[in-house]
Amino acid sequence: MSNAMDFQKIRKKRQRTQMFKRMGVLLGLALTLLVILSLNDMLVQEGVLTRMRDFFGGMGGSGYPIPAPGGILREVMALEGDVAVLNDTNLYLYNKKGKELLNLQRMNDNTIALAAGGRILTYELGGTRYKIHTRQSLLLEGEHEHAITAMALGERGDYAVISSSKQYTAQVTAYSPRFEMAFQWSSNEMVTGVALHPKGGRMAAASVSTWEGVLHSSVYLFAFDTDKELAKVDFTDQLILWIAYLGDNQIGVLTDKSYHILDGQGNLLAELSLTGERPVALRSHKGELLLLCENAEARSQTLLLVDAKGKELGRLHPGQKVRDMQVGGSVYLLTDEGILRCDKALSAVATSPMTGVNRILLANQVLYGFTAGEIRVLDSQGTALTQGTSTP
Repeated sequence: MSNAMDFQKIRKKRQRTQMFKRMGVLLGLALTLLVILSLNDMLVQEGVLTRMRDFFGGMGGSGYPIPAPGGILREVMALEGDVAVLNDTNLYLYNKKGKELLNLQRMNDNTIALAAGGRILTYELGGTRYKIHTRQSLLLEGEHEHAITAMALGERGDYAVISSSKQYTAQVTAYSPRFEMAFQWSSNEMVTGVALHPKGGRMAAASVSTWEGVLHSSVYLFAFDTDKELAKVDFTDQLILWIAYLGDNQIGVLTDKSYHILDGQGNLLAELSLTGERPVALRSHKGELLLLCENAEARSQTLLLVDAKGKELGRLHPGQKVRDMQVGGSVYLLTDEGILRCDKALSAVATSPMTGVNRILLANQVLYGFTAGEIRVLDSQGTALTQGTSTP
């Protein structure tokens, strides 16, 4: 009798265990479904298998530092929290723990790489080929009809191609995240840059021309559901160096003489003059622009941080030459003497003497340093670089 009762208890216990296991599986499936629904747009564009491959394949890694890929360093980029490195032969992508996710051979010596919206775009400058990858998958291998002079990659995964044309000086073709042509515009002016609206459906293009010996630059604003431009803004005797959407209704335009912020209808919201100084480098983050200018006569540099409304947050005249810079939650400057961390007012918060670092990169608030032999983490959330810290 006792043995029979013990057997019933064991059977009931097993049944409860199996029931809990089934509930766990059902809960896991429900959570997976919720994730799939939340990522629906990306799944439509990239496919479930691609997203799963990127997610599971992107896990792992033993941490930094890691060996540098070698070669001549051309560019470093952040892809969300990952680190992309372009050298003279290949493009590499590493996750936050140092695991290599991609190793792509450059298409030619003039390969350009862009990173945004969880995608990497590579193209041949002056050629016709381009490719779009996710963290571990090739999404598209395209070939344009005419020679490519520049491309742009949007935060949604949409992209635009600036190319030559048979009938016009330049042609801009914009594509949706699903690689469908969304808009095309041709111009008899030289188109030098394109910015894609963060929510899609709009585009800003920069052009340059000459008239009676005077340089004329223009910004054209377009909506993809109309054939005509929404607005045209002229900048006489100025060359547009950079154009980007700073937000839903703000467009930043940097020329060789000034910085302008326009609204979506082309109205001027703010202007900052750069009289006597020449822009030589910039970094942007969530609408903020970090701008490095040089004064050739005074042999000096000026660093400016401007927000999305055109307000100057900080100004700094660095004592040492700035070799590289990054902006995020803090501002980081690489000088000949090491790393300087500043707040948004560009007041020095911490310094760290450092040798051998050639470039720096801020990815998801983690600062990476690149030397000839390795890639290493220099700072994370502003906790490693404290006043007086010294890094060998």
